[in-house]
Amino acid sequence: MTKSNDKTYDREREGVITALTGLTLNLVLGAIKLAFGIVTGSLSMLSDAVNNLSDVGTSAVVVSSFAISRKKADSGHPYGHGRFEYVAGFIVSIIIIFVGAELVSSSVRRFFTGEKSTYSLAALVVLVLSIAVKAFMAIMYAAKNKRVKSDTLTAACFDSVSDCVVTALVAAAFVAARFTDFPIDALCGVVAALFIVFGGLKIVVGNVNRLLGERPDGATEQEIAEIVSESPLVLGYHDLMVHDYGAEHKVASVDAEFDKNLSFVEVHAAVDEIERKAYSKYKINLVVHSDPVDVSDSRYLAVRRAVVAALEVYGRDASFHELVIDDKDKTVGIHLRLGEKLMRERDHITAEVMSAVDSVLTGYTVTAEYDFM
Repeated sequence: MTKSNDKTYDREREGVITALTGLTLNLVLGAIKLAFGIVTGSLSMLSDAVNNLSDVGTSAVVVSSFAISRKKADSGHPYGHGRFEYVAGFIVSIIIIFVGAELVSSSVRRFFTGEKSTYSLAALVVLVLSIAVKAFMAIMYAAKNKRVKSDTLTAACFDSVSDCVVTALVAAAFVAARFTDFPIDALCGVVAALFIVFGGLKIVVGNVNRLLGERPDGATEQEIAEIVSESPLVLGYHDLMVHDYGAEHKVASVDAEFDKNLSFVEVHAAVDEIERKAYSKYKINLVVHSDPVDVSDSRYLAVRRAVVAALEVYGRDASFHELVIDDKDKTVGIHLRLGEKLMRERDHITAEVMSAVDSVLTGYTVTAEYDFM
């Protein structure tokens, strides 16, 4: 347990240091541009300075997200505070969208008024310096995020990339303005602003989906499936569900099938081992529910094999559980668990299952119930 807590602390400490580095760079860059803008009287430079200083606020949000998400679980938040990172990522992306929208508005106005920006050579040097610093920040965020895996750092990285794009277009427009009277800087501003807005919207959608409880990526489910399947006593599994409470806190549950003739002690030991492996390897709090299966019934095993073969073609998007043979009513009850796309083909899939059952158990009717995967 101590080792796990140390890993959590290292991740959050690294995230805080990265965010503080970004905050400091934004503050220094904004101060330089602000001073230069005041001395030269360049409104564009002052505007760019304000943009960098607003990025200080963005960095502050990122820092606070790690500080809050590291708080331990309490009575009011039994699953911890890890999801605050998603809230912070949402806030940062909203800031990005507002900045982009303002840039769209100002660029459109300048395009129709024909207003041109006038920069000195010194201003161009400042812009190039700004691009270099922002590129460094984007690389830093991306490199650190490979380990930290934080949505807020993802948003901060995109913010730095979009600043690079905007500033590069401003610098290019400055050079081009020497050769034409066309308000090319305004046009470049619109293009850059649209890039920022659509990128911000994409990040918003990602964070909202996480807060709503989107289905985890296939890799997480595969990791759990492998651990469950590794147990020599597990015959199969179903109803795997994963709940995301933050990058370092996932809770999952799964129904595992065991031979009903095994003792309670044997099943309990196997379940404990599966749950321990899930936490030690992937820091997933896994709860395993045991389902008894009668492996002494040859007909049951034959029907089971037939259904497995029928569903195998659909991969991980189709599974089944609670297979029951009722000799009195001549029925075979089964719960089919299908993915979203396969639910549209459930009649066809059920017909295939019925055919598979009939090949083993003639004269029995299949009664299917459906679970959405």
